[in-house]
Amino acid sequence: FKKNKLIENFLEENKIRIISHTNYLGKNSIIPSIKWFPDFQELEFPENFSFRQKIARKLDIFLSSINSSLILLSSKSVRNNLKLINYKAYLKSKVVSHCTLLNIKKFKTKNYLKKKYNINLDKSYIFIPNHHWKHKNHIIVYKCIKILRDKFKINLVIITSGSNHDYRFPEYSTYLKNFIDDNSLNKNIINLGLIDYDDVLSFMKYCKIFINPSLSEGWGNMIDHANYFKKPIFLSNINVHKEQNPSNAIFFNKNSAIDLSVKLYNFLTNNKMNKKIKYENTKTKANKFYINYSSVIDNILRKYEKKI
Repeated sequence: FKKNKLIENFLEENKIRIISHTNYLGKNSIIPSIKWFPDFQELEFPENFSFRQKIARKLDIFLSSINSSLILLSSKSVRNNLKLINYKAYLKSKVVSHCTLLNIKKFKTKNYLKKKYNINLDKSYIFIPNHHWKHKNHIIVYKCIKILRDKFKINLVIITSGSNHDYRFPEYSTYLKNFIDDNSLNKNIINLGLIDYDDVLSFMKYCKIFINPSLSEGWGNMIDHANYFKKPIFLSNINVHKEQNPSNAIFFNKNSAIDLSVKLYNFLTNNKMNKKIKYENTKTKANKFYINYSSVIDNILRKYEKKI
């Protein structure tokens, strides 16, 4: 009947008028539902998905186009991808670019992190808080670190955090580890794995540079973090990063370790580049997101109230 009466009754009893970033309730539901898709990576990297996964994702988009009140997306780049997958879903979609606003009262000290993870934080380091999934493209940074060491005689330290398991490519973490071992980069690349979120934020605070080398993103939250901590961020030149176009970013060719190494070298040895970096106000961005998202909610509720 294109509605979930059980969930609908629960929501009504608790005076919930709309749900968002969840599954759809159904075309005939009296309570509107907003379906959010972070990205459509299966379009850009079909090899990352099994045949069954591709069918399931297409079916989810198709059913969302019928049963959700709105399909919410975070970037124009992702919406362009949706247009290629399902035009009806595209017409039912809207872009609202979110912003991550941090409000941290107290960070862990450097000494705390040094003792907990048994690492040396006396020297400056670059931070990559990304899961070690294949499309996150850590390998390009690892190759860059090797080039900087061998060609430019600069020994940089990279600290990474995040899951070491990619269920689609379970051998990938071994590939990364072997690259580090084979090229004697153990002192240059420190992988912490999954760590407490408070610790992630503390490592962000003390780092010198952020890098996001990802080959696919829906909307880069790391950019907001870099702005909050007033750190430069090196970004792969994928469409969504270029769409975000932060003032504190330096873009590099997503497939070129040489390009990244040259740009890192120039940044580290040229103080003028440091001075050109400007930082956005994350509170202003978060307020804009709040206004846009609230407007979407209000418009949907008004339409549903007219129906009832």
